[in-house]
Amino acid sequence: MAFPAKNEKNEGLDLLSAVFLLSGPLLLIDPDGRVKSLNGAFVKLLGYSAAGAPFSKFCRNERSAASFLESLAREGRASEYLDLSSVDGSVIPARVSASKAGEGFAVAFDDLRGKKALEEELKSVKDELKRRTDYQEDFREGVFHMLRDLDSSERELETAYEKLKETQAQLIQSSKMTALGELAAGVAHELNQPLTVIKGLSHNILRNFDASSAPYEKLRLIAEASEKMELVIRHLKIFSRTDGPALSPVDLNRVIKDAFVIAKEVLANSSIKVKMSLSEIPPVLGSPNRLEQVVINLVTNARDAMPKGGTLEISTGIVERGKARLVQMCFRDSGCGIPKSLIGRIFDPFFTTKDIGKGTGLGLSISYGIIKEHHGDITVESETCKGTVFHVTLPPLT
Repeated sequence: MAFPAKNEKNEGLDLLSAVFLLSGPLLLIDPDGRVKSLNGAFVKLLGYSAAGAPFSKFCRNERSAASFLESLAREGRASEYLDLSSVDGSVIPARVSASKAGEGFAVAFDDLRGKKALEEELKSVKDELKRRTDYQEDFREGVFHMLRDLDSSERELETAYEKLKETQAQLIQSSKMTALGELAAGVAHELNQPLTVIKGLSHNILRNFDASSAPYEKLRLIAEASEKMELVIRHLKIFSRTDGPALSPVDLNRVIKDAFVIAKEVLANSSIKVKMSLSEIPPVLGSPNRLEQVVINLVTNARDAMPKGGTLEISTGIVERGKARLVQMCFRDSGCGIPKSLIGRIFDPFFTTKDIGKGTGLGLSISYGIIKEHHGDITVESETCKGTVFHVTLPPLT
């Protein structure tokens, strides 16, 4: 390998070589690439001395060493990363810098093992940091999902709680109805016979008096009172029946029309306008007589809510409740409405907002019981001074 001829400008060591001459591993090589001299730091670095040996002897890869020397010969200076071989065969990564020094070259070595160790430690720290960052991200994501699931569970719990309260209310209502039914059966049985005697005797005695006489008027009041008592007892009998009704296909539109044969008398002289909107609906499985009783009770309730007159709207149709398809009757009045504090009690037996002597408080309870017998539901919506609407829903026959 031919190196440049001696150049006065390149005589002596440059500053870098001078520094390494004092502190770092250093070689002086001749133009042929052989070691002329080396310092103690170099011997300490590799663990052996090899004066006169070719430069490639110290390098792990001869091709890399040859490339380095070619660059040095061509440019007069060179700097490369080379792997050196120590006496024990271990590899020492080093940055090798060389420049012209007299007729040869000064070659300085920077041991990179510390730097490599720091790089590896830094990489390890970065990897650990990334692992922890990923863990924190997964943890945050897990917490987010946990909070979302907790929120969903809370909503489900609230829904379940509301259903539980509804079921509890239904159980309370059912127990009230059962207890009242047992009481009503006994009361109706005990009252029916003496009332029949009172009613029969009062009507017979009435025939013996002139309609304009004072005794006639008193007897008439007795007869009317006995008829009202008979109505109450009839309600009690209906309410206390424990045997299931005889069920058959029923057209609710026909039930409403038949009920109005009696309901017309209920609404007579009440200044109430009736509007009917009866849609085509499928039949339900039920008892026509009992369903007529429900219609009459709801019409009577609407009449009492409109003492100064108003409008009663009755409609039928199909409604969807979740996946269920139901037949519905609606009774909407323009009356005084029901206070919010009382609306939860209107189906309780003997509960009434009417004046004493104006009602028994059994009409809505009986209606509730009849509709439940038919596997249906009866609900109410009301606003004070704006009216009330009762919704009766029943499962269709088909």
